[in-house]
Amino acid sequence: MKNLFLFITVYLILLLAVFSVLFVTGCQENTITDPLSTEFPEMQGITNVTADKNIHQDYKDYPDVIKFQRVVNLPLSPNTYFVVEGKIEINHQIQNPVVGPVNEAYRVIVDLSIDAEMKEMEYGRNRWFIKENTTNTVYLAKGDRTSLVKYYKIKGRSDGMLLACNFEVTLDGVDLQEMWITFPREHSANNVAQ
Repeated sequence: MKNLFLFITVYLILLLAVFSVLFVTGCQENTITDPLSTEFPEMQGITNVTADKNIHQDYKDYPDVIKFQRVVNLPLSPNTYFVVEGKIEINHQIQNPVVGPVNEAYRVIVDLSIDAEMKEMEYGRNRWFIKENTTNTVYLAKGDRTSLVKYYKIKGRSDGMLLACNFEVTLDGVDLQEMWITFPREHSANNVAQ
């Protein structure tokens, strides 16, 4: 009887030790989520948190990118919605100030390149594409801002539907303010992106 009690006690202690080791190793952080480490000092490890911070914004040849996903409705049909998703690459260049009689204004050249997809919000079966490049020139003094509205053709539609984008342009950059659906008869045809 004494040997049976000793055997059960040793068995329970060993079982407790095995479960303790399994518990401690199971609670450790997975190494798959650790940041990438490299052996060479010229190579940087990138994580999701730091991926966008490595691009210096003063580098003028690299365009800014606006990623968006917006819900827009069809004019005169308030219950018809579309989802527009994509990106706009913006190249914002400031040129030397133009000396004029009133004040010095900078010539700002804004290249916009939209690459987006539009689909019906309810069913999502039909898809249309928006892909255009435009170059725009505005004149701004320090502290000024201006609104730039561009109309982009939605490819694959027979009704001439356009995606309108309102941008705010400053000397610091370009921001996408709003987006809506329109048709050619609702605005001047010479504003459509070519």
